[in-house]
Amino acid sequence: MLLWTPLARPTPFCCAVGGPKWDQLDTAIRPEKGLLGLRSNLELFANLRLAILYPQLAEASSLKPEIVSGLDILIVRELTGGIYFGKPRGIRTLENGEREGYNTYVYRESEIERIGRVAFEAARKRNGKVCSIDKANVLEVTVLWREVMDRLAKITRTFSLAIACR
Repeated sequence: MLLWTPLARPTPFCCAVGGPKWDQLDTAIRPEKGLLGLRSNLELFANLRLAILYPQLAEASSLKPEIVSGLDILIVRELTGGIYFGKPRGIRTLENGEREGYNTYVYRESEIERIGRVAFEAARKRNGKVCSIDKANVLEVTVLWREVMDRLAKITRTFSLAIACR
């Protein structure tokens, strides 16, 4: 993550939290809640994950070298909307005594556009390609996601947008 300081300089914000030591704590006080709060309050909405394969390692892959050679992708992941912050959420006991966990998967158009713009801007500096992954065939929230990404692709006009997981 990048943390924008008052001087408007990007600052790496790395934060690995959680683990077995804290697994038994109440959900409300687990370290992950603190990280989610930081993300939300500081508007750290984009996670950028670079995946490259050095030529020297192509033969070490379990995939065929001709498939993985030249691998260079940037995964752009949204961090402050969707299922992380959707409400209602929780664990409840049903009438038959069985427990059920539930989360709400919700995105506003502005949240999708914000992360989409990050992806298209990164693509502008790289290979000009964006692949948006959704499940619009079964999830309404990703129908909206696809519509917003399609609109952004038309605005930029210089990018190739592929849709995966139809």
